Parts: sequence; C-alpha cells; structure tokens
Amino acid sequence: MQFVEHPLIKPNAIESRIYQEKIFATAINKNTLVVLPTGLGKTALAAMVAAHTLQNKPDKRILFLAPTRPLVGQHKNSFEKFFNVDGNEIESITGFIDPADREFLYRKKIIFATPQVVKNDIVNGSIDLEKFSLLVLDEVHRARGAYAYTEIAQQFLKASKGRILALTASPGSSKEKINQMCAELGIEAVEIRLETDADVAPYVKEKDVEWVFVELPKDFEDVRSILKNYIERRAKKIDTLSVNVTKGRLIELQRQMQDRIRKGDKSAFFAVSLTAELLKVEHALEMVESQGLGALLGYLKKMSADAEEGKTRAVKRIMEDAEIKLCVQMTEDLLKRGLEHPKITELARIVKTVFAENKDAKIIIFSNYRNTVSHIAQILKTVEGARPIPFIGQATKSDYDEGLTQSEQAKRLRLFSEGHYNCLIGTSISEEGLDIPAVDVAVFYEPIASEIRSIQRRGRVGRSIKGKIFVLITRNTRDEAYYWSSHHKERRMKTILTGMQGRELGKGLNRWFRK
Repeated sequence: MQFVEHPLIKPNAIESRIYQEKIFATAINKNTLVVLPTGLGKTALAAMVAAHTLQNKPDKRILFLAPTRPLVGQHKNSFEKFFNVDGNEIESITGFIDPADREFLYRKKIIFATPQVVKNDIVNGSIDLEKFSLLVLDEVHRARGAYAYTEIAQQFLKASKGRILALTASPGSSKEKINQMCAELGIEAVEIRLETDADVAPYVKEKDVEWVFVELPKDFEDVRSILKNYIERRAKKIDTLSVNVTKGRLIELQRQMQDRIRKGDKSAFFAVSLTAELLKVEHALEMVESQGLGALLGYLKKMSADAEEGKTRAVKRIMEDAEIKLCVQMTEDLLKRGLEHPKITELARIVKTVFAENKDAKIIIFSNYRNTVSHIAQILKTVEGARPIPFIGQATKSDYDEGLTQSEQAKRLRLFSEGHYNCLIGTSISEEGLDIPAVDVAVFYEPIASEIRSIQRRGRVGRSIKGKIFVLITRNTRDEAYYWSSHHKERRMKTILTGMQGRELGKGLNRWFRK
C-alpha cells in the first residue's frame, strides 16, 4: 500500500489512490464539484487539496464548512489525524462560541465551521474572506434556495482569488438545479466517480440488495379506503384536480395558488386551504401504507389536538368529518387487536436471521419517522440477539418528543461502535455524513423518492466489508412508486454529471463575482 507524501501530511496517514490524485489535479486548478460515493475519501481529498494550498500560499488560511456541528467536529478530528501541523492551528467554530471570540479564532490556519455562523460573521465583519485561499463545502447538495453556502461562496469569490472545493455523494437529478448550483457557487469543473469506474472499483465493497415485498392486510386496506375516499371527495371541489390525486400534484397546485395570492387573487385562498387539508390526509394515507397503524393513530391524534387548539381550519374540517372519525375508531380497534404492519414482521425476521448467522453483526435500520423508529426499537428488543438503540435528530418546534442532543447522538454512535448496541435505528440524521461505524446490514423500512437520500442511505453499508441491504416495500402502494422514482432520478443524475465532466464551466460567472 502506498501513501500520500507531502510535508504537511503525516506519514502513512492518507492512502494514495489514483482516482483521488486525478481529482486533486483538477481541484488545485479549478473550482471543482466532486461527486464521490460515500466512504471513498472525500475528507482525505480535501486534506490533500488543503495541504497543497497551504504549502503554496503559507500566508493564507483554509475554511472548511459542514452543515452540522457533529460533522464540523468529525472533519476537524480527521484533519488532526492527517495534518503535520501544530494542533493549535486547527480550530472549529460553531454558534456555541461567543461572536466576540470568533474573530480571533478565524486567524488560525485551518477553520472548520457551520455555514450559518460564517454567514453571520461575514455580516458583522468578524471574518475576512480575503485571508482564505480555499473554501471547502461539504454535503454541498444542500446549497439550494436561501441556504448559507451560496452567499458565502459568492462573497468568497468576490474577496479572494482562492479555490472552492464542493463535496457530495449526490447533488440531485435536476439538470437545471445542478447547473444553477454550479453557477451560484462559481464551479468551473465537475469530477464524478461511480462505484463501477475502473479506478474506484478496487476500493468498493460489494453490496447485495434484496427487495422484500409485503402485502397490505385487508384491515389496513379498509382504513386506506376511507382515507382515499375522503381525498377523492374533497378533491372534486377544485376544478383542476381529478380523482387521481397525488402528493406531487397537490404541492404543485399549492405553489401555484400561493403565487396567485401574492399577485392579489383572493379567490385562490380556498384552494390553498383545501390543498393543505388534502396534503394532511395524504400523509395519513402514507402512514397506513408504509408505516403502520400506530404511526397513523399518532398522526390522527396530533391533528385532533391541533383541531381542538384551533390551529387551522384544515385540521378542524378533517377531524370533524364523519369518515375520519370512523377511521380513528377503526384504527384504535385494530391496534387493540395487536395488528401490526407486515413490514414489522419481516424486519424482525431479517434481524433474527442476521444474528443467528453472525452474532457479532451490526445492523442499521432507516425509517422516515421518529415514532416508527421508537416502535421498531421496542419490537426488536424481543428479538434474540438484538440490542437496538434509536438514533434521531434534535427536537424542533413541531416535535412532540424531545429529540436527542448532539452530545447524546455522539454517545449513542460510540456505544454502537463499541458493540454495546448492535442495531442502530435512525431517521434521516443517520443518512448524511456522520461517521457511523461499518455495518454488515442496512434495512430501508421504506423506499424514499429522493435519490440523494437513497444514495446516502446505501453509503452507510459496505464501507470496509461486504454489505447487505434490504428494502421493505408494500405492494401496490406509494412504496413502489417511491422506489422507482429514486431509481430513475439517480440514473438521470449520473448521466447529467458524466456529461458535465471535462467541460469548462462558469468562467464568465467567476469574472462577474471577482469584479
């Protein structure tokens, strides 16, 4: 095995890989978007570029941004392992540090920070971007809309003649959005590597994917029919909707109606309110199809509480409807009978089989919803060999549970890594970026329509050992539609990025930024 040799990189710290060297050659000369599968060394690549930059511009500094505090800390720790520099010259800056103290810390050689903090400090003058020669943007697929990455990149391009290195495993499947992101970030070149590429394949562990199909029980079908009938009945009140209503169509219609309201069309208020109502029942439909009756009842109870508090007319109309009241009663009765979604049964079977074959195995289970995570954890406590632990994000204003603090998240990851627990059950917080220990098996409790999240999920397994992935799918439901949606989006993304590779991008835009 060969290692990267550089005065600022510790000996034997970074393995020398051909694909990283090729990308490095582009990144030191052009603002580069790097799309690389999870686990193939995006942080190590950033360290190589940073070392080259510091050597050639010793009077300048490096700014490395990551979207969350745990990721900031994780990248800082990696650089401390890689870099042959005084540890005091590597600093992390988050919102926990007083703004008055941050100005001094920005004088260190390598700064890791969250984007919102840097955006605020640009405004208050605590950071001088002219002093930095490299801006690294991790998980750059987040650079959408008002996200801070865009403004920071543009301010950096105006103030500095340095480079931008943008990193992600999955930037999305919309050519328009990828082009827009590249333009707004001043990207000049795209470097993409697929797991099948010749220079990458030797470092990729095999992933065996198995799709596990289940049928929706008749009792679930009865509950689903009530919700579908409600949607079809209410949708008829909007001329532009047919009986074939989808979540995507409702979101688009809501956007159109809100645009009309902004232009002064008061007649659109009714349609906005009704689409909000239909989206809530669509969500209830998703609960029964892909999650379970406990998740459905929890959601209906939340809407009932909101209706009693008079939060919106939409929830009040829903919960006063006779069919919805029947739906609540049926769901409560079925839960009293102990009826579970067939996915739970299949999941328990998979987990039992895995530990019967390998008692030292580690499993990660993904679910979209916190209450499903909690329910899965309770069920798996009864499975022989399984030691489950939930892993969720911090609390938000809309959450009814407290969530986990970042210190508690770090503690649970450590306990999972050390083997105190062997089943990590997480929401989207466990999909992106965090240094989750190598796992043998990943289970998607449901497919997701987002190709970005699907790629992130798959990247949690097969990083250092051969991995197995199970995807639970309820037949003839949105599960199937979501799976195929993410599949086609991912193929489209790869086609778009491969077409962009090797082309020169954004020269005129960069000149505009640097005026």
